[in-house]
Amino acid sequence: MSTASRIYRVLNTTTGDDYLVRAHSQAQAIRHVVADQYRAQVAGQETIVEHLTAGGVVMDATREPEAAEAEQQQDERRAA
Repeated sequence: MSTASRIYRVLNTTTGDDYLVRAHSQAQAIRHVVADQYRAQVAGQETIVEHLTAGGVVMDATREPEAAEAEQQQDERRAA
């Protein structure tokens, strides 16, 4: 049995672009909108080392959104 689809509003919080997307989940709707703009692949060790050495961080998508947002705000305060 397939999950019913819904129409999601996907809003780009940076540009204000607004999309209506029929999808089975929020993640599917967002993925559909950004598919041509982003690609994801497993990072190699050298890429990770270069990123961290340049001051980058590893974002954790497995955490609850509230916890991830709080962590990002802490990182921004430290950088200021």
